[in-house]
Amino acid sequence: MKGTLTFCFFTIITLISSRSFATENLLDSLAKEMATLENKYALLVTEDRNPLPIPERISNQYHSLKNTQPPSEEKLLAFIKDIRQNIADFDMASTVKSETDLISSRFEACQYRLRLRPEIPAQVVAVDESYFSMINSKTFSGADFLAFERRYYASFEESTKDAIQVCIDMEELSDLTYRLRSNISKISDQDKQNVLVDEEEFLTALDQANDLVSQREWQLANKKIQTSIKLGNQFKLKMEPLLIRQQNQQEMLTQRYQAITTKLDDLKPKIENIIKQIKRRANNIEPCSITDVDYSCNQRCPDVRKWDVIFNRYKYEPNYSCLSKCTNAEVEKQNWFYEQEASCKEEQREEVDKIERMEAQNNDWIDQYNTLVKELQNIQSKLTAN
Repeated sequence: MKGTLTFCFFTIITLISSRSFATENLLDSLAKEMATLENKYALLVTEDRNPLPIPERISNQYHSLKNTQPPSEEKLLAFIKDIRQNIADFDMASTVKSETDLISSRFEACQYRLRLRPEIPAQVVAVDESYFSMINSKTFSGADFLAFERRYYASFEESTKDAIQVCIDMEELSDLTYRLRSNISKISDQDKQNVLVDEEEFLTALDQANDLVSQREWQLANKKIQTSIKLGNQFKLKMEPLLIRQQNQQEMLTQRYQAITTKLDDLKPKIENIIKQIKRRANNIEPCSITDVDYSCNQRCPDVRKWDVIFNRYKYEPNYSCLSKCTNAEVEKQNWFYEQEASCKEEQREEVDKIERMEAQNNDWIDQYNTLVKELQNIQSKLTAN
């Protein structure tokens, strides 16, 4: 009997010790969870920009359980479960807030791209205004904060989705506008007149879309943007054959430009060379001199003295033999000079004829050169204009 009582006593002591150890563990876990929860609340700020304290009801309940001897394990477990759920709600609210911040950043960047002063939508402001009344509530919890962040997210998403879509579509419209303006600058003035109506329709729709964007009429702006894109694509399709034709003309003009440049490069040295030859030939032409031959035969052939058998005395008479030879030589030499003069003049005429032919060729090349230069200038003006 005594042994049985002793066994029961030790069993009761063991159970009490085991229960006390489990309770201590629960209290330690609760303290850690409370510290975590307190940090979650402190991340929020009051209107005075001070960290938000943990609500008194939670703090009081914690101290009540902590100071109760012995504390109820069931109540500790239930309270720990509530605290953990509270923390989980704060964590989820933080995740939702991150998603909201992404939308907010996109919306702000969108407004800057649209050259608008960043503003927060009125619906979002209305939700935001309930923030301080919510956190000042004595019953404020992570569930309340999560519900608030979800409302804030839903409000932000709903009130900015049209604006963000406008921003996306405006980028497409801006790119289209740039391409259209680039294309229309490439076509001829006549072709510009042919697409003038299409251009005016597109630009009118574009101006209306920009006006609606500046007024933040997002839904109407989005419809007008779609209309502008449709008109712009139609305008682009109408210009495509004109651009192809213009491109072909450009290629033909470029090819002709290159061909003319090649011809000019070929003609220029020819003209310069032939001008040098003409000047050189002209400078080399010497005048043909006329030489008069005078052998002075009377002086070379003095009279000879002969015996006059009739008068029986000497007399002087011309040296006909000498004079004949001298005169013949003089005439022969004079004729040779005449031939040289005639040959000189013939060579002069031939050289002049060559120079005249070269000048004619040069004039023809110069005419070709000037004609090609004018054509080249005309092509340059067309290429520059296009």
